[in-house]
Amino acid sequence: MHEAPSALLRYAFADLDLNRVEADTDSRNQRSARLLRRLGFSQERLFRERCIVDGEISDAAMYGLLRREWKGEA
Repeated sequence: MHEAPSALLRYAFADLDLNRVEADTDSRNQRSARLLRRLGFSQERLFRERCIVDGEISDAAMYGLLRREWKGEA
C-alpha cells in the first residue's frame, strides 16, 4: 500500500506543482499513521472529537507534507 500514495504525491508535487499536501485520519488508525509517516508526512494537529466512526466520537489526526520535505524530490 505504498505505490498508489507515492504516485499521488508525485502527481501532486510534480504535475500539479503543489507546495503542500494534507491528510487526516482517525487518530486510532495506527496503520494509516505509519503509512503517512513513511511517506514523509508529519503530524501537525489533533482535532478532538472531530468525527463519528461507527457511532463513536473520535479524534482526527492532521498530517502535512511540504514539497521541500518530499522524498521523491531528490
